[in-house]
Amino acid sequence: MEKPTLDPEERIVSLLDVKQLYISMKRGLFKWAVIGGALAFVAVGNRTSQYKAVASFKEAAEMNSPTNFIKEMIGGLGSESQPQASSIMKSFQVLRPLVEKMGLQVTECKSEWMIPRGIRHLIESIKAEKGQQLADLDPFVFQHVFYQEEKPLDLRLIFKDQSHFSIYLQNEKQEIGKGTIGQEVVLDEGHVKFTLAKAPKRLKIGMSYRFQVDHWASAASSISGAIKMKSDAENGSIINISINNRDRYLAAQIVNELMAQYQAHLKREYDHIANEQISYLEKKQGEIFGKMKHLFDKYAVYLSKNLEQNGALGIKQESRGLLGTHEEMMAKLLSIDVELSRLSQFEKGGKLLAFADGGEFSKSFNQIYQKIQDFKQERDLIDLSLCQVNEQALESRRDELKEIRGQRMAVEQMAELVACGGEISSFDLNPALCQWAKSVHNPEEREDFTEYLQNFSRLLSMREKMLQERFFYGNEPAAELEGLNLDSAKALFLEYNSKLDAAEANMRYFKKFKDEIQSPDFDLASLSSVLKDPLCQKVISDASSLGLQLKDKKHLSEKEEIRWKDEISLHRKILAAHLDQLYIVEELNGALIREKISALQRISLDCINGQISTLYEQAADAIKEHKQALLLEKSLLEEKVAKIRSILSLVLPEKWKQEKWLGIKTGLVSKGMEKVTEIVETKAITNLLHHVESKPLDMALIPSIPQKPRLYLLTFVGALMLPLLVFSFAFIKQLLKGFPVTLEKLRALRLSVLGEISSFCDGPSVEPLKGLDLEILRQIALFIKGGKVVGLIGGSGPDYSFALGENLARMNIKSIVVRCDFHANFRPVNTPGLLQLCDGELKDLPIRKSKGFDYITAGGYSPYGAEIIQSLKFNELIENLKKKYDLVFLLFRAPLCHTESVAALDLCDKAVVTVGKEQTEELTPFVNWAYHDNGCRLTFITQS
Repeated sequence: MEKPTLDPEERIVSLLDVKQLYISMKRGLFKWAVIGGALAFVAVGNRTSQYKAVASFKEAAEMNSPTNFIKEMIGGLGSESQPQASSIMKSFQVLRPLVEKMGLQVTECKSEWMIPRGIRHLIESIKAEKGQQLADLDPFVFQHVFYQEEKPLDLRLIFKDQSHFSIYLQNEKQEIGKGTIGQEVVLDEGHVKFTLAKAPKRLKIGMSYRFQVDHWASAASSISGAIKMKSDAENGSIINISINNRDRYLAAQIVNELMAQYQAHLKREYDHIANEQISYLEKKQGEIFGKMKHLFDKYAVYLSKNLEQNGALGIKQESRGLLGTHEEMMAKLLSIDVELSRLSQFEKGGKLLAFADGGEFSKSFNQIYQKIQDFKQERDLIDLSLCQVNEQALESRRDELKEIRGQRMAVEQMAELVACGGEISSFDLNPALCQWAKSVHNPEEREDFTEYLQNFSRLLSMREKMLQERFFYGNEPAAELEGLNLDSAKALFLEYNSKLDAAEANMRYFKKFKDEIQSPDFDLASLSSVLKDPLCQKVISDASSLGLQLKDKKHLSEKEEIRWKDEISLHRKILAAHLDQLYIVEELNGALIREKISALQRISLDCINGQISTLYEQAADAIKEHKQALLLEKSLLEEKVAKIRSILSLVLPEKWKQEKWLGIKTGLVSKGMEKVTEIVETKAITNLLHHVESKPLDMALIPSIPQKPRLYLLTFVGALMLPLLVFSFAFIKQLLKGFPVTLEKLRALRLSVLGEISSFCDGPSVEPLKGLDLEILRQIALFIKGGKVVGLIGGSGPDYSFALGENLARMNIKSIVVRCDFHANFRPVNTPGLLQLCDGELKDLPIRKSKGFDYITAGGYSPYGAEIIQSLKFNELIENLKKKYDLVFLLFRAPLCHTESVAALDLCDKAVVTVGKEQTEELTPFVNWAYHDNGCRLTFITQS
């Protein structure tokens, strides 16, 4: 057996290891989750709540850019080029006028304590999370700011009233200017310009407000990072623009102004490009006219030469006649191939299907197919009423079918021999046919004979199909009905059905009358109009006269009344008996009619099957004839196509090359001149259309609800991520250190492992085991076969030696357990034992009895267990026990990493090692001992 390789650098991890690590860190992870959630709540809550302004801009496609013109000049290579509107909108050329116009360079410097600011942000975040509107800001609004210095400028404004203010530099008391709200302020000889458009409503007169004026580039960079642009999923020319800002009015103004500035940029850009293009194209127009004249002269010479030689103006007229005919023939060949494939599939499959095309053959074939389907439907309806099986009829028809098939195969075999010119030997089918076949010499006679055989084979095939269809519907048709056609059978069937209905009606009448006449109140005279036979009429007449006499109570005696009632009762009985006989007669008549109807149905089935067989043969003949006609037509078309191709290959390629080359050059020059004229005349209109089409689709509206900061979600994420990071760190740390050995890990290392054993097997007082523990003990018993001394190295696992000894006793195996657990808890009842025996205090073996096995205790605690088991006395003890017992178990409870557990292996033939929380490296000595002779003498079990 191959020895498994235990690589110390290899780390095997199972889901059970991860689960156990999680259970051990469960409480700590909960604490970290609380900490992570709190940190995330504070961090997210202290962010400034913002409103989101959204707008959409429709960007027109650049249809006539210079790049597209050049690509079209060289043959239309490449695709249309559209500007990246999102990149241009974020460029400084668009953002600089926006920043200066809206005064975004100027920011108010406010001083606020961190804790009140944090509380305010937290309250606003909670309101935003709930979807509540925040209090609107009331800031200073600046417009048309001009400042290009790199160093920021600090200014202080002190208002004298609601409209006028004074301007001071930071940390300077000298006034450098004055201003009014809504009017432009110019400072430092025009290096600083701005307009204060609006002041807060709660303006404090005399208070110094501090402002910082930055370079426009820093403000443009901030705006560029804040603006988000995304193309619409359904229409790529529509750009969705959004920006987040605490001031909802400012957010909407920035987005709308950005789209306005982009429109202005497009107008400036395309006006400049149009002027440059027009100047360039006017310069090239003269060069194009010179090239056009040279190419037209050369093309005119080519056309004149072609007219003189071939009478055609160009290769198109010359090849149109040949190629048109060729294409028509190829299309016809393709349709013929498809038709032949379809016909071949019909012949191979033996199943007819309707044709989908509308040709003449398809129409005639579909008519045959429709007739077959109609006959099959009619046959199926009759089959449902004749679903009966006669074993004798089946047997006779099997023989008849077998005979007909043999005849058909013989005829087909003779036809093949005649067709290929083979010699005809003696033939069992018909001596006359055999004689005719032998007398055939010339090809014409052979063809006639072959045609006769094919017709004969077709007739036999029709008889075979009719006999197959007749298999499951009764006996042979009646002799008197032979020769009827389908229409006559249908007419007779309807006539007999009417007779059967009349007979069944009479039977119901007779039965009903019989039941009614038994009643004394029933008037027999009422039956005279229904029952017309003489007997019924006479009985009804006599009974009616007696009934009339009974009604004459005045002249009627009591005896006469009794006598006449008895006579009427007798008449009723006679009439009832007569009705019974009439019922039987009608029943016999109905049975005869049903037999006639069944015979007519069988005759109809024979007629229908004959029609179907005839139609099948007719369809097969039609397919063969149509296939032969198609093959002949295909051969003729192929000859004609080959002839046309030879003409085309010799004449047209060189002419096509010359004409195509002149056409390409002329077309390029002509197209270039057309583009020059088109661009010169329409460029102004194109620029105007592009400017008009590139416009805002939806202006940004002032948002009413702030963006949700996802406070609770991010708090949950923080509560989830921090313990996840802690658990990941612990997992990596444990992975580097090594996870304890498990059942899955042992199997992954391809070590011999029996399974898991539970703590129910631990100790001497063990109840009878069931289930998996009993199965493990059985596997141990199978494993230790062939060994005399077996080591049970238990480590920290359960002591299953008692349960194992009892289970082996049930197998009549005499065993003894030598308990070498010198590190276990010591009890006085465990003495004397091995410790006293090895110290010489005892002369006899301290063997103790248990349930079906013996055992020797350790005798107490000793730190020298490894030395004791390696002593000479211990080895002599083992040798003596091997002579007296079938199995000697050495039980060790020391940890697997101790020398005592490893030293015990030298005393054992086989060993069973229980692993718990040990690491893979600790199993290396046991694996080396187990596989040193290429045989497995060690196995593992794990504790559950």
